[in-house]
Amino acid sequence: MYYPSIDAHAIARIWLDKDELTIRFLDEKWAWKQIHESKFSLPYVDAPTALVVTASTEELRKFVTAHADDKDAFSDEYRLFRVK
Repeated sequence: MYYPSIDAHAIARIWLDKDELTIRFLDEKWAWKQIHESKFSLPYVDAPTALVVTASTEELRKFVTAHADDKDAFSDEYRLFRVK
């Protein structure tokens, strides 16, 4: 059976340190602030319930690299631990 799908990215920084994985996702409030200040460089759509970034993979890579050290850009942190 065929199910419709949409190719998508989750924009995040990831750190792997031994038995711990840390993920910090792009902060949507930060992105909206950047948009309102005309500083957001990626193409996007203002969808009814969320910001939808429509950039290519290459554009996303450049964006994340350029903002990798911006602590405000990636604020939500999730930590996963390997249980032995």
